[in-house]
Amino acid sequence: MVLAKKVRRFEKRFDIQGVGALSKTVLEQDQRSLFFVWMQKRGTLALYRPIDYFLGFPLHTLEQEFSLWWVGPLSHNTMSSYSRREDIYSGIDSVITKDFVKASIAKQVSWIFHEDIHALFDDFPWELDESMTTALGELFAMTFFENNSHLKGARRALFELRKMIAHGCIISQELLGFTREVSHFFRTLPRGRMPGKRHYRVIQRMLKRYPVYASSFGEWENTEFEARVSHDLAYYGFYDRIVGLYEKKKDLNWLLKRLRRAPREIRKFEKYLMSLKHSR
Repeated sequence: MVLAKKVRRFEKRFDIQGVGALSKTVLEQDQRSLFFVWMQKRGTLALYRPIDYFLGFPLHTLEQEFSLWWVGPLSHNTMSSYSRREDIYSGIDSVITKDFVKASIAKQVSWIFHEDIHALFDDFPWELDESMTTALGELFAMTFFENNSHLKGARRALFELRKMIAHGCIISQELLGFTREVSHFFRTLPRGRMPGKRHYRVIQRMLKRYPVYASSFGEWENTEFEARVSHDLAYYGFYDRIVGLYEKKKDLNWLLKRLRRAPREIRKFEKYLMSLKHSR
């Protein structure tokens, strides 16, 4: 709680005001969870367009379960689906849990920034909101510890965050290379034909050429592939380019102001980042 309050005071320098996520503990407020589902048409990736379907379901008790069994029978042949449960999210009912406290302070601070920064981009499409918030959350956390080196564990946290950001940039670069290669492969399939097992085996061999992303990707099912990759694009598709803009100026205020003016469409957003890269 003390650490969260220090982060909130630092956020005021940048006019960041979240919605109250992670401001209370489980002793003060019951824990809530969200169950997210992403769906993408098989044989397509959300590389230059929004993901096909994005759903969120509240879970009001920790014991409550939510099954995706119904997705298969209805859309197994045409849609891929990826889901995960999330206890840390941008919402007033997202509280500090024991699992949150067990994490390193580098991750704790980056999570707080991430969820609070969402409020700055709530008028953006989800995929652009997450792209900016993922990179900015870790950049702000790094800057926080650079400005609070007196805090216990700050030196270790700073080392961890710099490592996290460098790793995120590699993930971003490999993810883009992989998705462009897969998108080209999908375009070679006969019109209207869904990928089959042999096509996914080809894709698995492609993935091996991107070892860092492959290691983070882990095991996957054919029925979730397109949705999972499209989900990852929303978080890391622009990560490397946003970090690159920060490295250019070393000024988070400058970066924040310009990202808030960015276009709301993916291709235009990409061109906008390129123009910022080449601006003086």
